[in-house]
Amino acid sequence: CFLLVIALILRTLVDGGVANPPLGLGLGAVYAGCLVLIGYHRYAQMLRLGSVFASCGFLLFYAILLEGHARFGILSAPAAYAGLAAGLAAAALPRRHRVPVTALCIGILGAAVTGIALEFPYPRLPFLAALLLLAGIAAYRVRNAERCAWLKWTVLGLTVVFWFLWVVRVRASLGGAGNAAADPALNWLVPCLAAYTLLYILAALMAVRREHGFGRFEALLPAVAALGGYAVAQAALAPAWSVYEPTATAALASAGVFLLLGFRLAGRPRPRMRAAAAFILPGAAVLAVSLPGAVPLPAAFATTAAAGLAIALISIHWRCRPVRACSYALQAYACAAAVATGALAVQSPLPVGRLVLAATLGLLACAHFAVCRYWKARHDGSWFDSVDPRDRGALLCILAGVAAFFAAGRILLFVSLGASGNDADSFQCAQSVALAMGAVAL
Repeated sequence: CFLLVIALILRTLVDGGVANPPLGLGLGAVYAGCLVLIGYHRYAQMLRLGSVFASCGFLLFYAILLEGHARFGILSAPAAYAGLAAGLAAAALPRRHRVPVTALCIGILGAAVTGIALEFPYPRLPFLAALLLLAGIAAYRVRNAERCAWLKWTVLGLTVVFWFLWVVRVRASLGGAGNAAADPALNWLVPCLAAYTLLYILAALMAVRREHGFGRFEALLPAVAALGGYAVAQAALAPAWSVYEPTATAALASAGVFLLLGFRLAGRPRPRMRAAAAFILPGAAVLAVSLPGAVPLPAAFATTAAAGLAIALISIHWRCRPVRACSYALQAYACAAAVATGALAVQSPLPVGRLVLAATLGLLACAHFAVCRYWKARHDGSWFDSVDPRDRGALLCILAGVAAFFAAGRILLFVSLGASGNDADSFQCAQSVALAMGAVAL
């Protein structure tokens, strides 16, 4: 508390009009920097209160930046964000054994929180995006410091919240009288999104090269990059600029990149299956959700089902349980999405096309189930061994196949009976009989 007495005296002089605000801000920033340097020196010399000096210095510096911009209006927004970036550098750049852990966490997390509060609730989104990107780099750099493992998770959570707020702002502009496409911040959305995506991919790839460096956090980064990027593009960019089909095409290309990276990682002389699965799972998910926007629905669902069978064959060769479970999800999603979108409805001007789609989905799903039963899953040490030790997830494939063949049978009955509004009862009766016969057969 006594370390902040000088700062309190300076604040009292500014409020009383004895000193002008720019002078008080400059003196306070110099005093905060001195506290940080003294704390670093005392901590390196293993003296007492080194962590207290540095932590108070960071807190005081961020408070000065916030007050100087929000209350007194002395600092412009770029200058305030530049000061926060300087605080990040002061916390993360020195050697980790020379920086107190408490000061390290306050210096990085405090900059991120102060950046969010700087112009809340209408921040300058590009500046805040750059600041949170730097905070993420700093938090990941000190991930191995003692008691700092939680810091990277916290900064990642703040980053996800920031992107959610950016999407909400774009959607609010679309729903109101404003024009979202005229928002200057929207022009920076694509570069910022690309920078975050590339950073997360590079962080995951660099972790693969380190021995025991690919942990849970690194395994999550490709999923955040792929699924988060697709969600932001689909929810904000596509409606703002009316580019739904190009957005889906770009998502398909990104899904291909993630799948290729996963295959490349698994094809090494010493396969790293965990890293390969971390890229293949989000790549397959983006492939499944983006195909309907880029190609016709029947082709999209058939391609998704075929991709599920292909990934199952690859997982058998790799002996990778997570990738095998991903193939089950793709197969079930293809059938469920076809039913939910009406692609397998009986009343259609083109019943033959829907019949072919239903039969294709049923054959692919049953073939998928047969393949997985013939080549049984082997334990690979992943957490899927404890979640599904008997590989019962393959039942999703047979359920999808039964549902698809039932849809094909309904279409055949509808065409053969010529069902209409007058004889719908005959169609319902024949459908019930077919359902009972199918149950007996199973």
